[in-house]
Amino acid sequence: MQIATNGISIECRQYGPTNGVPLVLIRGLGTPMVYWPSKLIDGFTARGYHIIAFDNRDIGLSQRCPKPGIASDADAIKAQVEKGTVSEPAYHLDDMALDVIG
Repeated sequence: MQIATNGISIECRQYGPTNGVPLVLIRGLGTPMVYWPSKLIDGFTARGYHIIAFDNRDIGLSQRCPKPGIASDADAIKAQVEKGTVSEPAYHLDDMALDVIG
């Protein structure tokens, strides 16, 4: 399901009892939530946790967040680094933390 948070749309899934202790699963940079092992999720839900997993911005089914004039794909970023010209990122880790809070 898509949720609106921090001015963007984030794809998330919930597992387990809605009255369970919430546990947010956040994948590392570049990987969508589908990579969480089902045995891990099942183990947490069997112990009563309410799991919330989501795709970070720019990953999986979540909204892409490019910034005009800023390189956003790996090849363009690599070309900038090779030229010694790195532009300001489209967003920061603080923005991603606010996505989770939202």
